[in-house]
Amino acid sequence: MSTRLYLPAAAESTPITPAFGTDWEDTSFGLRAIITTYKRSLAMVNRQFSDEDITDKDILYLQGISQELTTPQTIHRLQALKGQICVHEGDLDNKGNLFVAWRCVIFDSTGVYLRKTVLELTRDDVEAPGFESAIQNRKFTATSAEDDYAVQSGDRLVIECGMGGDPSGSEGHSSRMRFGDTETDCPEDDTAHDGSPWFQLADTLSFVGTGPVIPVLMNSYRQRRTG
Repeated sequence: MSTRLYLPAAAESTPITPAFGTDWEDTSFGLRAIITTYKRSLAMVNRQFSDEDITDKDILYLQGISQELTTPQTIHRLQALKGQICVHEGDLDNKGNLFVAWRCVIFDSTGVYLRKTVLELTRDDVEAPGFESAIQNRKFTATSAEDDYAVQSGDRLVIECGMGGDPSGSEGHSSRMRFGDTETDCPEDDTAHDGSPWFQLADTLSFVGTGPVIPVLMNSYRQRRTG
């Protein structure tokens, strides 16, 4: 079973505030929020970025901070990573060449020390739809780094998401990304027009304070005690 995390639209107070990844050339639009394995009924919002810079660069939209990872557990090497989010090139004069970009890392309990890079900043290989098209889902797949990582006490997963490319039009990196979790999950395709965005690791990860209560086991215990 895999671990899927949902991406909110609004800034939140987070338990740590790690530095944004240095591979993002523009972090001025980036916000921090909490990412969870469950939906929190957060409204769907189209966030829109605009500039007139036609250089090749990546724009950070979101840095998501997970709840604390439990120990012991392992982030495994060379595992399948996936991401889905609806996007759009944001202006009529934008001539394209924009792609969704993702980064996944692990920080320590202080948010100061980068423990592990699971995925370097990586762009999708399918361009965002143009202004004349509807906002559209983009399917992302990648493989994690080569070495296993043994989770340490206090570690948190950090996922960053944004848009990147080398636009040729006068509106630079103008684009939209759709965040929130009140819709059904974005399907794994490049065609759907709406859905809750998510990022997924193949590992089944557990987080402090979110472990499932299993009534069946409790019932079995009571049955043994009273049988």
